[in-house]
Amino acid sequence: WMACALPASDVVLSGQVLTGLDSDVGASDVLVSLRKANTKPHGEVTTDENGRFQITIPSSNVYHIALSGTDIVPTAFSGVVGQSDVAIPESDLFVRSTRDVEALRDEFSECEYAEEGGGIVEGIVQFTLQNTEDDSFLAAPLTSITVFNDQGDEFNACYLDNDGVSVEDADNVGNTGRFAVFGTPDGPLEIRFRQDIGGLIIDNYGFVYMPENGVAPFYPAFVDLAGQ
Repeated sequence: WMACALPASDVVLSGQVLTGLDSDVGASDVLVSLRKANTKPHGEVTTDENGRFQITIPSSNVYHIALSGTDIVPTAFSGVVGQSDVAIPESDLFVRSTRDVEALRDEFSECEYAEEGGGIVEGIVQFTLQNTEDDSFLAAPLTSITVFNDQGDEFNACYLDNDGVSVEDADNVGNTGRFAVFGTPDGPLEIRFRQDIGGLIIDNYGFVYMPENGVAPFYPAFVDLAGQ
C-alpha cells in the first residue's frame, strides 16, 4: 500500500477486515494492532460492526498489522504508507480461524513440517500476467520459498503437487502456486521467493512481523517474470 502526495506528518490508514480469505463479510470486534518498521508497537483499534477501522499513523513508513480476536489465529499483514491517507484495498485484510489452520495443516499433511507449532507463512505465488479468459493471474510454478528470521535462521516451505495434493519431496510450488511454511518464530521475518529458470535465478522478497503462533497470508505473492 503506497501513497504519495505533499509531505505530511501523519496519515490515516483505513480498511475492512473480512471473516475469511474468500469472504465478503466484515469481521466485527477484531483487534487491529500496528507496529512500526522497527517492530515497536504503535497503536490499536477495534473494527466496527462491518469490520471497518481507521487509525492515524506517521507518514512514509513501513507498518505491520496483526489481527486478533475470538476464535482468530493472530493474522499478520505488512505494508507501506506514503505521504497521503491510505485505504487498504478491499479483500486484502482477512482473518484466519483455528479451523482454517487445522485445514491448512491437513492440506499439507505429507510435509514433515506440517504439524510444527509456531507461526505459519502461507499463500500463493503468481505472476502479474493475467489469463485473458477470466482475468485470473498465472501461477509461478518454478518458485521455491524460504523464510528467514532476524538471526538468519532458515525455515523451508511445504508444497502441493500439480493436482493440489500434498507431497513430501517437492521443491517448488508447481502449477497450483500454493505453499506453507510451518514452525516459524514470532518477530520480524523475511520471505524469499526464488525462481530457478534453467539456472537463471530471480529473487523477490516479502516481509512481515509474525505474532506469536500467528499466520502471515500472502494471497497473492507476486513475483517477476523472467526478463523483467
